[in-house]
Amino acid sequence: MVLSLERVLGGRYTPANRPYSQNELQEMRERNLVRLGIGNSMACHDCGHCYFAKANGKKEERINSGEEGDIGSCSVCWKLKKMPSDGTEVNFRRLSEELVDAYLCCFAKKPERWTHYMVYLEQVYYKWLYLNFPECANERESYNNNSRPRRPRRNYRDNESNEANFNSPREFAFENNNDDFPALH
Repeated sequence: MVLSLERVLGGRYTPANRPYSQNELQEMRERNLVRLGIGNSMACHDCGHCYFAKANGKKEERINSGEEGDIGSCSVCWKLKKMPSDGTEVNFRRLSEELVDAYLCCFAKKPERWTHYMVYLEQVYYKWLYLNFPECANERESYNNNSRPRRPRRNYRDNESNEANFNSPREFAFENNNDDFPALH
């Protein structure tokens, strides 16, 4: 099954039909992030966007190595620019901007308690950010046709030392133990 951009961005939140414990919500959240291959390192950019970098990706590697300065361009800004806005029945760019705003508003501070909606919002945000969608294929194809051939990806899951990252609880990265995202000051 191919997941469509319209399905991710146009999906409606269905409120929980029962109460969830914080442990259940944390397990749901962890399962969602593991399925999407999200790492434990948070990338924060001057543009105000914050997000967990992909597990074992270049950004996560740069963040974990403690490199000062540039960790690369903002993936959220890049994805927003790639969203089709004209010639489609649905304005994906506008829906994407609304999703990013909702995520930043909801996660401006480290949550003390998780809600079912917060877990849902985080899942939709990372699906939108990291999955490739057929609606954006024309832009990707023209980019790929003009670029050098891609080298094959290494399979990091075969390395036992990297699997430990998937089992550790994800925490938001905060500077100086401040409860605000550093990029939103």
